[in-house]
Amino acid sequence: MKALVYEGSGKIALKDVPRPHIEQDTDVIVRVALTAICASDLHVIHWGYNRPPNKILGHEFVGVIDEVGSGVKRFKAGERVLGICTIQCGQCPECNRGFPVYCHNGMRYSKEIDGAQAEYVRIPFADASVEPIPDGISYEDALLVGDIFPTGFMGAQYGSIVPGDVVAVFGAGPVGLAAMEAARLFGPSQIIAVDILDYRLDKAREMGADTVINAQKDDVAQAIGAATGGKGADVSIEAVGSAPTLQGAIASTAKGGNVSIIGIFRDPVEIPMHTMVHQGLSIRMSVVNVSGIDRLMALVGKGKVDLKPIITHTMPLDDIERAYQMFDEKLDGCVKIALRV
Repeated sequence: MKALVYEGSGKIALKDVPRPHIEQDTDVIVRVALTAICASDLHVIHWGYNRPPNKILGHEFVGVIDEVGSGVKRFKAGERVLGICTIQCGQCPECNRGFPVYCHNGMRYSKEIDGAQAEYVRIPFADASVEPIPDGISYEDALLVGDIFPTGFMGAQYGSIVPGDVVAVFGAGPVGLAAMEAARLFGPSQIIAVDILDYRLDKAREMGADTVINAQKDDVAQAIGAATGGKGADVSIEAVGSAPTLQGAIASTAKGGNVSIIGIFRDPVEIPMHTMVHQGLSIRMSVVNVSGIDRLMALVGKGKVDLKPIITHTMPLDDIERAYQMFDEKLDGCVKIALRV
């Protein structure tokens, strides 16, 4: 089968590799229909990210179950499913507490197991690690529910948004746009999008941002102050993973406000504790929380959330190396790329 393989040292290649097979009775094999490129895939390529070479990349995907292990209870061959971006057992204390991303038995695609930028993918602990796609929901609608939408939703949740709040989202990439879409569910009075690329800010405006700010052209804290009558944002969501962005989010948040961090940071970051203490700011952070995927899917199915505008390009798997270049170098107005398999 064809698959996108991380070769190590910043190199990737589309290769012919053996098709996966059932290894444990809790496995399923999914025939991938649609997959996507995530910024975390770029982190693997550029940072290594503790990934071994010769692993297949990718953790965002939808498809059809092709084979089912004898211990799988929830699924049968032929069902359409969404792949959740992490593998969790569904039975350990962390899973039972609602934090499956910290599962004792958990695995990461392209690390312990091969990923899904391929024609087929093996999924361990399938009962807890895939979600059925209900009738009436297309693959395109479901694709982003396995990773960036739960990440964005977590960012909104951790910001403790209440109706009438002003929410500033720092980063108008795929995760930031998903956070804006999620924030709207909580009834904010204003959503402010911050980025350094005008085309991404145009996308944020298209998706309903009330105010957009280019951080390369304006002093963000001043601009947010001007947009809020001098108060600042009640909730700031950091969706980039950079020190300047986090510091800008803290500086832009109103007294007593909340800072929610969903960006992935490579290096340690200093934060202005003096400002945070004297402003009375609260801060909360995590990697993606994938509990409640069924509820997020229901929001998509009922039309309460529309994630499709985040996908700006759809390409065949054969063009995945070019797709990575476009995504990495932000070519042709690229925000998110889906790949048909």
